[in-house]
Amino acid sequence: GSVRHCQPLPSRPRSLWRDMTAPSFTVTGHNDRGREGSGWQWRTDPYRLSPPGDKYLLVLKDAYHDMGGVVGNNPLYEYPPNERQVALVKTASLAFWNAYVRGSAEAEQSLASRRLIRDSNAVAELQTR
Repeated sequence: GSVRHCQPLPSRPRSLWRDMTAPSFTVTGHNDRGREGSGWQWRTDPYRLSPPGDKYLLVLKDAYHDMGGVVGNNPLYEYPPNERQVALVKTASLAFWNAYVRGSAEAEQSLASRRLIRDSNAVAELQTR
């Protein structure tokens, strides 16, 4: 498989995602705004508009584009750090990669059960389709 990293803009056609059959993991947060001021929901397009099957969407309450600082110390992202958000993104991302790159049945079960975010106190929501 291949990795597709894309920062879609709201003006991109909805059909862009219809052929994306590979497993995908999309992450966004409630404060992850688009360049043109659009809300965070448009960032869920890869998850919502691609064919079902092995698709995951992690949404973090109150997270900005850097997801609490997961990108490290980067001057492009001047958002408040949030260690909890960073830990959730890292844990869920690693589970996805372990499931789909390493073929770990345990990691895939962890994703499917949403066990990773169960104790997040509603800070994160993990959806699958």
